[in-house]
Amino acid sequence: MASFFKLTVGQQTEFNRILSDAGFSKEMVEAIIAKPSIASGIVKSVQAAQDDLAKDRFARFAHLLRPTSRQAADLCKLNEKMNKDMRVPDSWLDNLETDDEHVQSLERLKVYFVVKDTLKETLAYNWKLVGLTQPAIYHSGFSTNAANLRLDKTACDYAPGVHLITINLVDNWEPQNGRSVDQVRRSALATGQKLAGIEVLAAYALQDPRLLQSQDGKNLPYCNLAGLQQGDGFGQVLDLRFRWNSGYCKACLNSWFSCCVYRDCATPSVAA
Repeated sequence: MASFFKLTVGQQTEFNRILSDAGFSKEMVEAIIAKPSIASGIVKSVQAAQDDLAKDRFARFAHLLRPTSRQAADLCKLNEKMNKDMRVPDSWLDNLETDDEHVQSLERLKVYFVVKDTLKETLAYNWKLVGLTQPAIYHSGFSTNAANLRLDKTACDYAPGVHLITINLVDNWEPQNGRSVDQVRRSALATGQKLAGIEVLAAYALQDPRLLQSQDGKNLPYCNLAGLQQGDGFGQVLDLRFRWNSGYCKACLNSWFSCCVYRDCATPSVAA
């Protein structure tokens, strides 16, 4: 969160004008100075209003989110379309746990996540799910062997199988000031937050395809997959970026430097 003292002179002037128009007086300012605890109540009210705005912002996408029963049926059909050497056993998909009473939202989205024996296989399977549900996909060609792909310390480690998880697809998004994956990872290590990696691919693949196609970095953010580290022997740690390219009508997955600051990307998280 950016410091209040980083506001520009223009922003400070506009802020003061808005407060004045709302009836905020010099006496109120003096009261807060005399009793700073008053400010805490004001901040909590503003934070609550921000939460309401965020919910309203993403509510437009609610009709594109699928209940778990629909996802389970879709996953079975998509698995059948895979090459035989890529499919998971039918026993993994029999009698999947569902939770249709859960109200789906981008901030708390229940999805199925298929985990195979290796990270490389897990990525390949879930990327194939994206390919089966979108008109075209683009992979930048980064290496996915064990020497070049690993879980970040902030990621969840799963046993092979199908897991019903809860993911926040718009977490850690700061469209005004931006943030880097490195910054988000440091914060997550301090707070214990679990960052998503391949789970993001599964989440988008099992919703209405128009959800991913709605990504524009302004109304719906692109995604950094911070739960994964990618690199050439990890001399330089990179991260994976997943986004919809509207110009080419493709779902794109590429690696880039984790120190770069993004304003158009969320860094999704998983409920521990």
